Amino acid sequence: MRDVPRMGAFFERIAMSSRLSPEDQKRVEQYLSAPQHQVERQPFRPWRLLLIVIALTIGLGLLSRLLVGLAL
Repeated sequence: MRDVPRMGAFFERIAMSSRLSPEDQKRVEQYLSAPQHQVERQPFRPWRLLLIVIALTIGLGLLSRLLVGLAL
């Protein structure tokens, strides 16, 4: 499985000005590093999403034609 860097490490690499106090920032980092916030996500698959959208569009179009045929 691919090793995904943590978000905390991402923010550490970018120099960002924070409106939080150092104590609050530390609490936020502790909260985000908790195991329940370290969910592995599947990669985004744009082709699968496109296929689903096309299939739904065709399916709804066919359903509407069927309903028009039944109504007339």
